[in-house]
Amino acid sequence: MLVGLSPLNKKMKAFAGRAYTMRFIPAREDIDTYATLTTEPHINNLQWVGVEQVRPGEVVVIDSNRDPRAASMGNMLITRMLMRGARGVVTDGAFHDGTELSGMDFPIWSGGVTATTRLSYHHVADLQVPIGCAGVAIYPGDVIHGDGDNISVIPAHCAEEMANLCEVQDDLEAYLALRVQAGEKLWGLYPPSPRNPCQAPSLGHRRPPPHCRRSARHNRHGRCLRPRPEGTPMNANTHTQHPHETLIRRYFDACNAADYQALMSCFTPDAIHYFPPGLPEIPWRSADTISKKWIWCVENLGSQWTIEKVLVSHNSNEAVIEWTHWKRKFSTAQRGDEWYVFDETTGLIKEIRAYYAAPAVKDTAELPVVQGTHMGELVAFDYAGRGYNMRCK
Repeated sequence: MLVGLSPLNKKMKAFAGRAYTMRFIPAREDIDTYATLTTEPHINNLQWVGVEQVRPGEVVVIDSNRDPRAASMGNMLITRMLMRGARGVVTDGAFHDGTELSGMDFPIWSGGVTATTRLSYHHVADLQVPIGCAGVAIYPGDVIHGDGDNISVIPAHCAEEMANLCEVQDDLEAYLALRVQAGEKLWGLYPPSPRNPCQAPSLGHRRPPPHCRRSARHNRHGRCLRPRPEGTPMNANTHTQHPHETLIRRYFDACNAADYQALMSCFTPDAIHYFPPGLPEIPWRSADTISKKWIWCVENLGSQWTIEKVLVSHNSNEAVIEWTHWKRKFSTAQRGDEWYVFDETTGLIKEIRAYYAAPAVKDTAELPVVQGTHMGELVAFDYAGRGYNMRCK
């Protein structure tokens, strides 16, 4: 529970979404200047990079070190996140433009309102890393759930289980509340016990009658318990994205956008990227080198990438993906895999090992043509049948 924060919009509806984290450190006068507020990405304005990376269904959570002297952000950036499909924004500091924010149909939680802008006291140091907000540890991809009273954090790996438990408990309490309203005494009724004939099914008692049950996604106060991807049917199985997968997808978005600052934010400074033989100047060493190399590919090869499959290890800081690299200027594409190793402390990428479906032919013109593109891929593998992208989007 994030204690000490309150919603700016008192008519706010219940919400839930996955955490997109932003970490502040104290500002420095030689770095945090108005010159960083440019209309293009700036190395010392990571906050705007984060705003433009937020995905539909995410809740932006800001670690402001509980310092309300300067605003974490204001109406302009929050409006932009709303338009990008964010579910809400939370800070343990303050926001400015309180009047405008209080009138928005958008969940906004903070420790207060101030007129002072962020540059006075805050510098955005990291995106999508573990943070502390209001004294609570929050990892990228955790589920943030809020309503008009409270805001809480549920670890990503147990969010579905917790939602199921809460729904059963809430159905039960809604039914018992009706019995109290009908005049029954609390003795022997509440809290539920093995002697209470209206206990939850898991404890052997009958289910509350149908007219007392709530939606499988809302409790008796109408609070949404599970984040659901946009466009997903209410009865569809939902997938809580692991923080490692979230970071990988953010990394690919940054590659496709040729966004240096966003790329840098995905790696440890000493990250290394290994490749098969045949490429010049490999392996790529350092986050700076990796970022600049991919930007070169976008600018000179017309490169774009799609992620086809992602598997995340359940017992180590590792993941593996399948991807397609589309070189649009040459109408060619390459399939491959990458093995990721993540830093245990920061959660950032510290190593990538790339494996290509390398062609046996030397001339790409000899590769098979699939929908107008010479494809370097596994022979006789049914990419279309398995649901892989067959053209660059």
